[in-house]
Amino acid sequence: MTFTFDIKDTRKAGADIIKADKLGSDFTSAVVGSFAEAAVADASASARYDHLVLVEKFTPSMLVSPTAGNVALGKSTATKDSWEALKTLARAVAWSLEEKQFWKDTEGDADAKSERDALSNRASNLVTKTWFKGILNAHKRANPDLYKRSASTTKDVQTKVVEGLDDMIRMVRDIKDNDESIYDAGELIVALQDAKKEANRAG
Repeated sequence: MTFTFDIKDTRKAGADIIKADKLGSDFTSAVVGSFAEAAVADASASARYDHLVLVEKFTPSMLVSPTAGNVALGKSTATKDSWEALKTLARAVAWSLEEKQFWKDTEGDADAKSERDALSNRASNLVTKTWFKGILNAHKRANPDLYKRSASTTKDVQTKVVEGLDDMIRMVRDIKDNDESIYDAGELIVALQDAKKEANRAG
């Protein structure tokens, strides 16, 4: 597979980011470099996303927050750990040195909440909007037939998901009514109801 960018240079850029930001071993240098360069590249951003999909095996669902609703609907295959790692990578790429230092210096500082929220949102948006869109488009290029099939069956799947969630909510309510010692049944019902709302919105 040939790409319109130098993967050796990309690996070097990724290794530099891993070292500078102490990212550990959650991602290879090729992955870090590809995501970082895709965020700033113009003409060749799609080549980085193609590499991430075809070689590094990223899928769109890996870049969706693993909330109870997203997981229940199959929108997210991220884990709590993998999601945190992606957000850490986004902060490394999206923030300047001064912003990174500000984040460290203002931890727990209530007066800095709005600035910290803005920084956090910028990093999250890099994952959920910019990178997600790039990975989704690359995944569509790599799997055109998959997307043709899914477009025609989405409504049927959505209906089945909503019906299944209704059944689960009823079952958990019955269990809770018959055995009040199940202390987390209420939380599960709320999570299932959230998932149902997400499913209805998806239509």
